[in-house]
Amino acid sequence: MNRFPLAAMAILLLAGLASSCEKPNNSPIVPGPDPEPGPGVENTIVMTDATSLLYYGDRKTEGLYNYFVGFCSTAITEDSDGYLIPSGDGCMVKVDFYSSTPSDSWQSAELPDGTYILQGSDEELSAGMLHNYYTRIETVVDGAVKSQDFASGSIEVSSSQSAKIVKGTFKLTDGSDFIFSYKGELLTADPDASHVLPPMTEPIDVTMNIAAGAYYGDDYKMGADRYEIALTNAPLNSSGEINGAGYMLYLSMFDTPSSIIGLSAGTYTVNDTYEAKTIEKGEIILDVTGSFIVKYNDNGATENFCMITAGTATVALSGTTYTITADFTADEDLPVKATYSGEIDFEDYSSAGSQSPSTLTGDLDFKFADNSEVYIQYFGDYYGTGTDNWYIEIADASNYIIIDLNTPQAGFSETIPFPESGQYNMSVDYGTGMLTGVLEGDEAIGTWYFDLTKDNVYAAAIDGTIKYTRSGETDILKIELLDENYNLISAQWQGTLPAASNEAGYSAASASRAQSCRTLVKRSPAIIRPSAKSNRIGFGRRL
Repeated sequence: MNRFPLAAMAILLLAGLASSCEKPNNSPIVPGPDPEPGPGVENTIVMTDATSLLYYGDRKTEGLYNYFVGFCSTAITEDSDGYLIPSGDGCMVKVDFYSSTPSDSWQSAELPDGTYILQGSDEELSAGMLHNYYTRIETVVDGAVKSQDFASGSIEVSSSQSAKIVKGTFKLTDGSDFIFSYKGELLTADPDASHVLPPMTEPIDVTMNIAAGAYYGDDYKMGADRYEIALTNAPLNSSGEINGAGYMLYLSMFDTPSSIIGLSAGTYTVNDTYEAKTIEKGEIILDVTGSFIVKYNDNGATENFCMITAGTATVALSGTTYTITADFTADEDLPVKATYSGEIDFEDYSSAGSQSPSTLTGDLDFKFADNSEVYIQYFGDYYGTGTDNWYIEIADASNYIIIDLNTPQAGFSETIPFPESGQYNMSVDYGTGMLTGVLEGDEAIGTWYFDLTKDNVYAAAIDGTIKYTRSGETDILKIELLDENYNLISAQWQGTLPAASNEAGYSAASASRAQSCRTLVKRSPAIIRPSAKSNRIGFGRRL
């Protein structure tokens, strides 16, 4: 589930509340240790560590019992925000099981033996299924964490003395195979405990005076628009950070779809249906999701924490003024009451309002035509980060990709200096690698995909790889880009790469990063899209 950035108010909170995966050569998935393959399986990744098994009982569907666990190819560690990730390069497969077999409690929970099949996007949950949203791979490559969905697959679970034997066979969204195995003990943990902050024990009745909000559209694909709001009565410093005592109430709310961004009046009920006029329950599924409340001490540090599990919130609207009256129940039947009256500014984080927008509705897999055009420009240390910048354009009659790439600083050459592996990943903080696609005003900067056969079909890349290989006299580029909706764009170009042109005179090394981005209008795409009237990629203010 998504957690949105409410200025600096969320930073301290999320850092303290966490409780909590090479495929074939052209893939970003990193291998685990040397495998111990089973009969006829030569590419099995052996998982050596596992998270605690979380047992949620039949909360969502009566008689259907939910188990969640992660399997990792390396030792599991925590990142700077406290989230569980592989230590070093490696992968973690997170799996959400549904079974007709219950456990007495989370303390005595045991993952039931059997075959579990990944559900299709339109299937209802049933026994023997893996939830297709929560079952995924998270990888660490050169310190960067990535997430990737499975297209299909299944898992076999069996028992051997005190150990569980888990074998998974999946297809990734690029069509390649991913096979893993795990043998070992699965320890259990309380799925509702934060494991970091103690729970609150005294009833809460508080008036909030500061609010922030975010709008995500139908990001859960459930036919309702999702909003998140944060309400607090704690003091903030000039940077927007909490620096004193108070409470913060986070609510994930669903409303009827509308062309107007903002919650409509009515009563919202806490449940897990994700329907209009509901509020998402708080849960920990290796990290915090849904709705919850946090208490801060006199120093502005997080002190206590509770999930919102039941109740209602009434929303009244007079002009632009919201009046929210909440009457909730939190963990251990703790009463939580809160009120707020004032304006709420909802930031648009939907696909339409995203800074890295995408209008793709599914994965793409294509090869550029033999008569495609390629243009490469060198801009020196364009971003002032001690790197060399290359602007790569590839287009045929149907597809157009722009790669904005930083490489280690070495000066101009007519060829891009690929590393020994031939691959660059997505850059972190404008360092070495491809730059994330973003919208700066009405300008598309960074790494993007455009469909030249259709109006308004495009995707900003938020993750991905570019890999160079050579076969005889033929240069080959394999490109994998991921958009904000986890659509995978797999593209291949082959031919003879042209010599790069030296455009280092356009360098903006002395400017700030924001200024550098704004100067990109000077660095015009050399390949003009057939429908373009100018030499830049333009967007309207609303996509």
